[in-house]
Amino acid sequence: MRYHLLKTFDEIYVINLHGNVMKKEKTEDGSNDENIFDIRAGVAISIFIKYADIYHKEILLRNIYINYNVAVSTERGQIAIDFTKEELLEKLNEFASLEEQTARDKYDLKIDSRNWKLPVVQQFLKYIKIDENILRE
Repeated sequence: MRYHLLKTFDEIYVINLHGNVMKKEKTEDGSNDENIFDIRAGVAISIFIKYADIYHKEILLRNIYINYNVAVSTERGQIAIDFTKEELLEKLNEFASLEEQTARDKYDLKIDSRNWKLPVVQQFLKYIKIDENILRE
């Protein structure tokens, strides 16, 4: 795959954001290297550059791909995202205390998934201390 990428693009830049929990890396100041997302794998940003003179002789990407995207997509954004920490804390506390069916109706939570079950999430939110220390920007 690396060989093919090198043959396809004129320049490749990779910004390693680290954060691989399994490697137990440390930052320069000695603290744990935390991931920017709540996942175990490390994260990198890749930038691939194809020069215009070569690009226009080849197949145009805009003719291959559709003209829209969904950007960031969340399954539970109406619960997990808000404009301020204060609003999100208030929402999480209310969400934890609602009856299950009331929460489903208010936040349009139709069905649970294998990894996300409303009663379990509500019980977890009641169990932990919901304060600004559990939030990430």
